[in-house]
Amino acid sequence: MTQHDFTIADGLGLAVREDLQSALQALASLNSGPVAPFAVAGENDAYTKVMLHFDGPDASTAITDNAVGGSAHTWTAAGNAQIDTAQGKFGNSSLLLDGTGDYLSTPDHADFTLGANDFTIECWFKSNSSGTSEYLWGQSDSSGTVTTISTRCARAISGVITAQAYQGGSLVSVVGTTIFTNAVNPGWHHVAYTRSGNTLRLFIDGVQEGGDVAITGAINDSANTFRVGAPGDIVANLWNGWIDEFRLSVGVARWTAAFTPPEIAHGGGAPYAGMFWLDTTVAPNGQLKMRNQANTAWIGVAGFPAKASSAETVTGTDDAKYVTPAGVAARDAVVQPGHLNHIVNPAMQISQQNGNTASTVSGYFPADQWQFVMVAAGADVTAARVASITPGGSLYRFRLSVTTALAALGGSDFCSFHQPLEGTKIADFMFGTASAKRVILRFGFKAPAGTYAVALRGISPYPAYTTPITITAGQANADTVQTLVIPGNPAGSWLTTNARSMELYISIATGAAHNTASNVWTPATGAIGVPGATNGLASTSNVFELFDVGLYLDDDVSGIPPLWETPDPAEELLACQRYVVSGVTTLWHGTALSGSQYTAMAYLPVEMRANPTLLASAVGETPALFPNAVGSVSIYNTKTIYELRTANTTGPSGFFTSTLMFSARM
Repeated sequence: MTQHDFTIADGLGLAVREDLQSALQALASLNSGPVAPFAVAGENDAYTKVMLHFDGPDASTAITDNAVGGSAHTWTAAGNAQIDTAQGKFGNSSLLLDGTGDYLSTPDHADFTLGANDFTIECWFKSNSSGTSEYLWGQSDSSGTVTTISTRCARAISGVITAQAYQGGSLVSVVGTTIFTNAVNPGWHHVAYTRSGNTLRLFIDGVQEGGDVAITGAINDSANTFRVGAPGDIVANLWNGWIDEFRLSVGVARWTAAFTPPEIAHGGGAPYAGMFWLDTTVAPNGQLKMRNQANTAWIGVAGFPAKASSAETVTGTDDAKYVTPAGVAARDAVVQPGHLNHIVNPAMQISQQNGNTASTVSGYFPADQWQFVMVAAGADVTAARVASITPGGSLYRFRLSVTTALAALGGSDFCSFHQPLEGTKIADFMFGTASAKRVILRFGFKAPAGTYAVALRGISPYPAYTTPITITAGQANADTVQTLVIPGNPAGSWLTTNARSMELYISIATGAAHNTASNVWTPATGAIGVPGATNGLASTSNVFELFDVGLYLDDDVSGIPPLWETPDPAEELLACQRYVVSGVTTLWHGTALSGSQYTAMAYLPVEMRANPTLLASAVGETPALFPNAVGSVSIYNTKTIYELRTANTTGPSGFFTSTLMFSARM
C-alpha cells in the first residue's frame, strides 16, 4: 500500500508505512485517554423501539431490526422492496422502493403505542420522483379510516414534507416548507418528527420547519401494521426512492431545537476520543476524521484521504469507516478485538473422520462438529464437505443435495444442518440469568428461492428461538450472507459444563410438529422450524450450501457482527480434537513371551471433552508374534491411551501398532 505522510490538526505528525488499519491503531494511541462517552443522537438505547440500518447484500429482502429498547420485530418486504448497495447514507446500502407495491411492514406491537409520550420518528430519505404524494411511514387500516391512524409522514404533491398525528377523528399536522424531489434538492436528507410535552415539531436536515404545533392528550393507538414506505395498510402513495437509518424512539424527544443531523449511523455507539469516521460528504473522495481528545468535535486528518488515488481504492479490511480503537462497537467497524466465534470449525476446514466423502445417512459428520440430520421417509439427501471458495475466502462448504424428492412433508419430518454446542462454549451468554446477553448469528447460505428456518435450541426443557430467512428469486442459488440478532434468554436452565447445552439448526425442511412462532423464545419441544417455511426436499434439483458460520456476543448492542475471519487451521484442529481425534498410533516393541500380555501406549494431543470412546481402528504392521487384530483399548483420564494384546508366539524383536480414532462428541 502507498505510504501516507500526514499531520493531525493539533500538530502531531506520523509517517505510516503499514496498511490503513495499522495506521488507525497508531493514530488512536496518540489520542487515547480515560474519556467518558459523549451522549449523542446516534445512540441505540432503551427508548429505541425500531432501528433499521438496511444493511446487507444487494437485492436482499432480509431486514434486521437492531433496536435495543424494543421487542424483536419481523419486517416483511412487499413487492420489489429490497436492499440496494448502489445507494446508502451510511455504510454501503439502503432500502430501495420503486413506488409500485413496495414497502416494509411489521405487525402492530405495544412498542408502537405513542400515547401522550414524547417520541421521535426519523430517517434519511432520497427521492426518485416528483409531483406525487408519497409516504415515508405510516400506520392505518386499508381504508385510511382516521380513527385507525396513529402517525404518518409524507412528501406532499407540492414537494414539502408533512408529518401527521391523529387523535380520534382529529388530525394534527406539521407542514414543512422546503421542496424535495429528484430534481429540486435531490440527494440524501434527514427528517425527524418529534413530540416534546404538548408540542410537535418537524426537522429537515436539522432545521425546524412548520413551527411549534400544539397537541394535548394521546395519539391514536392503531391496531394495524406499521409500514415503512407506505401510509399504512393502504397500498397507495408509496415511496419512490431510498430510505436509510429508520428509527422510532418512544419516551424521548431527541431534538427540540435546531441540530446537526447524525454524522454516524445509529447503533454505532456514542463517539469516543480516538474514534475514526469517514465523512463521505467531503469531495472528492471523502475525508478521514478523528474524535478529538476532549471528545467534543471531529478533526480532519490532513493528507490522509479515504482514497489516495483512483489506483488505490480502499475497500474491504482497509475501509476506515467508524473505527473505534478501544473496541467500542461501531458500524462497519474494522478493528474489533475480542469477538469470539462460539462455533467450532466455522469454516469447515477440519474433517478428520470423513474428509470430502459423501453420505446419505442421517447423523453423518461431513466436517468436524457439523452434522447432517434428517427424518423424512422416502427422501434421500447427500451430505458432503465440498471444496469451493467462499466470499470470505474460506476453502470449504457443507453441502446438502436432494437426490430423491419428497413432495409432502410428514408432521415430524425435517432436514437440517446441525451443530451441538458445549456448555463451556456458551457460558458467557449468561442465558438463564437476568444478565442474559444478546447474540448475533452470521452465516453464508446458498439455496433455491424460498423461506427456511434457523433455530437456537437448548437442552431439556428445550427452550428454542426460531426465525425465518428468505432467499428471493434474485438470490436463488447464489451466495448470500445472513445476519440474525437473537435476544438473550433469561429463562430456563442452560448448562455451563462440558455437556451439550445448545444446538444450532439451519433447516431446509420442517414438518408441522417442529414449527413454532418465530422471533420469540418458546419452550416447545422439538421446535426448529417456522410456519409457512419452504419444503426444500420437494425437488431433486435442490442444492443447499452452508459456509462461514459465526455466533458472537453482541456486547456493544450494535446488531452488527465482526468481519469474517477464517480461523488458523492448526488452532482450529486443536479445537476440533476436543471432540474427535484421529490418527492416534500405539506402538509396543520388545521380546514377547507366548501367552503374556503387553501394553502399548499413546497420548492424545489434547484433553478431550470427556472420556472418549473408540470410533474407528485399523491394525498396523504386526509380525507373527501377535494376533493381526487391534487389541483391547482403554482410555485413562481423557488423554492416555492403552492397547493390550496377548502374544501368541515367543520370540525376540516383537512389536505391534494400531491406528485409532476417538470420539467425545455430545
